[in-house]
Amino acid sequence: MNDIRVGTCQRDFAGHTGSITDVQLHDMRGDKQLFSSSIDGHVKLWDIRDSTHHVISAVNTWTHPAGVTALCVTYIAGQVRIFATCQDSILYMWTLPAIAMIVDNGWRSKLGKFVNSLPVALFVLACIVVDLTAGLVFEFQPGDAKDCKGRDSLESLAITWAVMLVFCVELGSQMAAHGWRFFWPVDAMNYFDMLVVGLSLGQCRPTGKQSLTMTTG
Repeated sequence: MNDIRVGTCQRDFAGHTGSITDVQLHDMRGDKQLFSSSIDGHVKLWDIRDSTHHVISAVNTWTHPAGVTALCVTYIAGQVRIFATCQDSILYMWTLPAIAMIVDNGWRSKLGKFVNSLPVALFVLACIVVDLTAGLVFEFQPGDAKDCKGRDSLESLAITWAVMLVFCVELGSQMAAHGWRFFWPVDAMNYFDMLVVGLSLGQCRPTGKQSLTMTTG
């Protein structure tokens, strides 16, 4: 990368072993991301904001079975799509979450990668299963106390609120990781998540005086 004002090389992007066939500077929600493709069969993502090193290494690499002749990067429905045409006459498409495009090592990037990780997704799914199971187990339990779903169990109420807390923490973490980019450009899934959590909280809001004392016969 050269500074045209003084005519000197500022950084070298080292990693390709063949001729470079395409270079694209992609505007990812306000952050500039540099992609390159090569005859060596690789598409690479570079952090152009790294000003601490003269020689820059790629932060992500996509490997193809043949040399890449052309490249196109776009942002569709909350995901980054990478299209690469290769010498084997095949067009390849790669899909990755937008948060994966944040290549800095700040706390937002680390938080976003953690929230979008497989263990967190499995944990949230397990919470949903636990809540549904609790509803089935405690649905016909005797007692006067009613939870927000109309189920006759204080234990079920506690489980429901615990699951709601997990959903709120997960949504809040997504907002913190993306910042203003969570809201714009519009991603339908983000607004759907907020709608679901909002409706669930509204449904679970206590109305009037509600006794939580279990009665015994």
